[in-house]
Formats: sequence, C-alpha cells, structure tokens
Amino acid sequence: MQPEAAVIRKEEGMAFSVSAPAVPAVQPGPTAAVEAGRMAYLCVVQPLDVAGAVPLLEQARRLSQNCRCLVVDLARAEFVDSAGVRALLEIATELESRGRELRLVLKPGSRVERTFKLLCLMQRFQVFPDLKSAWCSQ
Repeated sequence: MQPEAAVIRKEEGMAFSVSAPAVPAVQPGPTAAVEAGRMAYLCVVQPLDVAGAVPLLEQARRLSQNCRCLVVDLARAEFVDSAGVRALLEIATELESRGRELRLVLKPGSRVERTFKLLCLMQRFQVFPDLKSAWCSQ
C-alpha cells in the first residue's frame, strides 16, 4: 500500500520524516505519530504501562479517525504491562468495529513479544517483526 501525501506531526519534541513511497522514519524520543494517507503510524519508545496507556489510547483514537490502518510500533518499548495490553485490545476493538485494522510491530525475542505469547495474544493481533513488513503488508 503506497501512502498518499504525508501529514507530519511533532509531538513531545519528536521529529519525523516520510519519503514516498515510504516507511516512516522516526528519530528517538518518547512518542511519535505520522499520518500518511490511508495509513497512520504510532511509535511507542517507552514502557507501555499504566502511565503510557491513556496517552496511547488518545493518540491512537486521533490518528485512526482518518485512516484505514493504524500501525503501532512496539519494537522499542521495553515492556508492556496489563494496562498497556488492555489499551491495545481497546484500540483493536474500536478499529475493527469501524472496519479498520490495527497492525503491531513486535521485535522478535523481545520482552514485549514474550508477553504477547504468554498471554496468547499473537493470534488476536496482526503482528509483524519490523515496520517495513507491517507498513507494506496488503
């Protein structure tokens, strides 16, 4: 899927760049969000715990208003706790109820991936090993 004209947002001191056809490139920082046509990208670069769950929900809801697919990149997240899992499940349910999709990027062998496997969530979500495969998947 090729992104249309990209809308680039800065949040909490983040800088983003998108080249067409592109996979979003994000510089390290607390959060990152990029809209590119029918796709939106949200990068979580801190633990997804009770403190991060509400901001994640808010950003995901805002980004998913105008897109068909939301990619949430958890490859840089140190861990995900029950509040983070609950937030992701809520996002997935909301998107699915509107005929949209959620794709997750989980670093293979990471604590986040192990958590998802222990909770049997790998089948619940569309999970990809890297951003490029999640972004370009049909």
